[in-house]
Amino acid sequence: MVKKFGAKNNSRAGTGTIDKDTEVSNSEKWTSATASQLDSKVKNILVKNLPISHIKTDQDNPRKLTIDINLVREIQNKFSIKNYLKNEEDYDWVEEYVEKVTKDFNLKGKQIGDFTSIVEFAAVLKSPKRLLHSIVVWQEDSIFHLISGERRLLTHILLGEEYISSRISEEKLTVKEIDILQWEENIHREDMTLFEKTMRLKKLIDSSHGMSKISVRKLAKVSGLSVAESQRYLVIIKYPTDTLIKAIEEGKVEGLQKSAALAQLSDEELKAKLSGIVIAKKDVIKPTIKISKNADIDVMKKIIGAVTKEFKAESVLDNLDLSKSKDLNLAFNSLITFLQKG
Repeated sequence: MVKKFGAKNNSRAGTGTIDKDTEVSNSEKWTSATASQLDSKVKNILVKNLPISHIKTDQDNPRKLTIDINLVREIQNKFSIKNYLKNEEDYDWVEEYVEKVTKDFNLKGKQIGDFTSIVEFAAVLKSPKRLLHSIVVWQEDSIFHLISGERRLLTHILLGEEYISSRISEEKLTVKEIDILQWEENIHREDMTLFEKTMRLKKLIDSSHGMSKISVRKLAKVSGLSVAESQRYLVIIKYPTDTLIKAIEEGKVEGLQKSAALAQLSDEELKAKLSGIVIAKKDVIKPTIKISKNADIDVMKKIIGAVTKEFKAESVLDNLDLSKSKDLNLAFNSLITFLQKG
């Protein structure tokens, strides 16, 4: 839980009441692209060391992390990482440490990847003195709401630190302003996945123009992306079903250009493609055998399941929902295609 501190509710960032040893850096400037978007509000940002206990994270964080402050603090209390950081060049301990924590805290799926990312960052950072980029917060009384830098914040907690260097906005930013800041902060990070970038860009579109009014050139202007990149992201975001974005999230589709190319397919074609069925555009799977809407769906599912198991054709059913008649037809005819090729 975030703690409030200070005797006065009207305390402001920059008054010197937060930490006596704080140093303000006047040499650090915000990126010109963001400054032009946010005008004078960004110019009011100061840099101070803030107590982590008074920072509240953004529930809609752009990184979509599956671990949080409380979990990382519990891990740090039980498995201190300090003893592993003595050797400057030795990172062999990372895998063993992650495995130990994963087993003890029963981490699963994306949690393991997110935690590994935090551990690897901690292994390189070692000390808050080596942090190059401060986190960004806005102040509400004595609570500081995180705008960007959740990964850096969690890494400091894992290192057992109580303070973190922070850029403080003295004014509450609008949703649009926060989205622009978060986009600028994260888009150029190499460790952001395509899914994370796409979701961050979608949020930026929603808060700036709205999906119905956005155009490729408007997107390029607000995001700083090239027109070509904007066009690719836009066709992915506007894909009529969630099939493509789920495939990107699960790592079944990688790369912006390839994902944009897949966005040109119909949902039926895309599902077939993701299931490993190679078909030419002109040979889109059209039911050679059409299952009646009055057919017993449970029976058909049993038949498809039995054939799939017998011929080890599980990949054919990937991304298909057999409770839907359209997908049931696709699965049945996809199995026919699979068996013909086998």
